[in-house]
Amino acid sequence: MAEEKSNKLAEVLSIYIDPKYLVLGKILGMSIASLLQVAIWIIAYAGYFLVLIWYDANYIGHYDSSVSPIDTLMSFIQINIHNAVGIEFPLFFFLGILLNGAIFSIIATLSSSKAGRFLTPLGNMLIILTIYFGMYVAGNPDTEMTQILSYLPISSYIAIPVLSVYGIPKMRIFISLFVLSVGVALGLLLSITLYKKSLRC
Repeated sequence: MAEEKSNKLAEVLSIYIDPKYLVLGKILGMSIASLLQVAIWIIAYAGYFLVLIWYDANYIGHYDSSVSPIDTLMSFIQINIHNAVGIEFPLFFFLGILLNGAIFSIIATLSSSKAGRFLTPLGNMLIILTIYFGMYVAGNPDTEMTQILSYLPISSYIAIPVLSVYGIPKMRIFISLFVLSVGVALGLLLSITLYKKSLRC
């Protein structure tokens, strides 16, 4: 976005396409690409695990060949998630990607192409901080700080899936999901508003 602003490409595109669709298209495109990347990693990991099982069964002999490799894989990756998170789990992940996309969009819109190089690390630091929050929640599931992190949009999409392993109330999940959805909506609205204003400058 910062590069588009510097070479007036965004102004030309806005003649034919509503700016809000330009912003949403960029964010959704990045979100889908992220989901695809995660899916590729999951498939690659599952394939690697199955190869290890096959190698063990045929050359080492430790693996019980009477058990299906697929069953072994499913039992290995099975997570004890609270029932209420069954549908919400992918929603938290997808909404978290959208939220990060909106944040990066806001940073890019507020910056010029040169200044953007200095502002972009702020978004990266925010993601690293969120990962740290997830590690903290995993090690301290019963603290008051963990409860706060489970409601904050910037950390809930990591905190809730982690806490689901320990079992959490349905109401807490739904409230967190609602707050995260509102945060994403506000983030997208702000990014669209700022992007439109930047085109007029």
